[in-house]
Amino acid sequence: MSAETQVAGGGGLGREIRRLSTQTLVYGIGGVALQLVGVITLPIFARVFSPADYGVLELGGVAAAILMIVVDGGMASASQRSYFDHGDDEEAVRRRILTTAFLFQLALGAAMAVLLALFAGPLSRALFDGREEKGLLILIGVALPAFAAAQFTREVLRLEFRAWSYLATSVTAAAVGAAVSVLAVVAWDAGVEGPFIGALVGPLIGAVYGLALVWRRLTAHPSRHELAVMLRFGIPLIPTALALWALSLIDRVMLARLADLDAVGQYAVANRIALPVLLIVTALGIALSPFILSIHQTDPEREKEVRASVLTVFTAALVLMGLICALWAREVGVLVAPDFDDAFHAVGIVAFGLVAFGVSSVVVAGISIARQTRWLTRYSAIAAVVNVALNFVLIPPLGQTGAALATLAAYGLLAALYYRRAQLIYPTPYDGRVVLATLAAGLALMPLGAIDYGDWALAWAVKLAALAAFALALRAIGVVGPGDLRRAVAWARRR
Repeated sequence: MSAETQVAGGGGLGREIRRLSTQTLVYGIGGVALQLVGVITLPIFARVFSPADYGVLELGGVAAAILMIVVDGGMASASQRSYFDHGDDEEAVRRRILTTAFLFQLALGAAMAVLLALFAGPLSRALFDGREEKGLLILIGVALPAFAAAQFTREVLRLEFRAWSYLATSVTAAAVGAAVSVLAVVAWDAGVEGPFIGALVGPLIGAVYGLALVWRRLTAHPSRHELAVMLRFGIPLIPTALALWALSLIDRVMLARLADLDAVGQYAVANRIALPVLLIVTALGIALSPFILSIHQTDPEREKEVRASVLTVFTAALVLMGLICALWAREVGVLVAPDFDDAFHAVGIVAFGLVAFGVSSVVVAGISIARQTRWLTRYSAIAAVVNVALNFVLIPPLGQTGAALATLAAYGLLAALYYRRAQLIYPTPYDGRVVLATLAAGLALMPLGAIDYGDWALAWAVKLAALAAFALALRAIGVVGPGDLRRAVAWARRR
């Protein structure tokens, strides 16, 4: 039976995959709402800022991402794991866990804000290639506690499977943040600080909204015992998260050093064009963890079957989206950012790097379930070192394309390492042959998007033919079977 038959057809496994698909859609829209701000504002900011200014914005986002990893303190994953160690009949314990993690994150966020304000001057000169952007870093610091509060309240909603409330808080924060960012840049002439004013106001609104929905879950007395349990689980995740940051964001910093801020700006736009792939990866990551833990709590063997099917189905979805982004990168670039005319060269490579990261986010689940998070730190560090080394080698001759290739290779290595270790400590019946064949088919067709065909009709004909070829490849590989498309469409209409 093909993977798509499992999804579209009947049976318990099909129901589980359909439930995850629905949750992925709803949680995904909410989880990526803030990232969508980057897409919505791209046509505006790309016409206001130079590539060098856009590079500053990207590096500021890198700094914010690093600081949020530290402020998280591993509490998001640790509190989730501890939460599902207790059943519905242990509500008081669950409340203590959530309250303890929430207060810890707020305190850490406030401390980081103070430190950033004290050292904003030298840090800004080091990060922005000598440019003095002290106010930008102070804005990021002030936003940290608000962002931590908004993010944690959404985590509580996710643990309770309150998908629509999660969506409402996320979209509200993102909409307010986007509106304020545009106003600050266009009407208030705030320069590169404008988007970060929006990044402060949006999470602040999201935190207030989220707290109004979940405050009763955060009113227990904090527990030193529960904090110790969560820190033992979460602290190893901090270097893991920092290493994953190095995989996903350090290429911007290295581009600024080995090339220039213009290259960082071009690469930032390439990443924005590939963002639909990241949206799927983020959506699945948000929905998958509580979904599989809730199944594992009652039926561990069933959870393995579900996760194996998830890997096959979502790999196909990710590769399809990555291929679409790669094939039409040039056209999208001309439409949304005409002055960034080199960005499209890296889009396909960036997109398939994100596909590899999406695969790793599924196969890593076995390691987390087995509570052997030390392997996450070790493997993510190895992949990060490889990424840095490849950036040193590839950026000087290839620029942003070299950075994208380095990240793709590192994400592929990470997925392979996670898969191997997870299968040793918590074997899962994945269909590795189908997954690898799906990835290979997409990678083979991806370069067609970087070719200049000279005629739009010919370009569209080639690209549509590439999509058709990928669909045929999925059929030959066994991802889809006869009648699967009809059943999938019928299911989608019912939904």
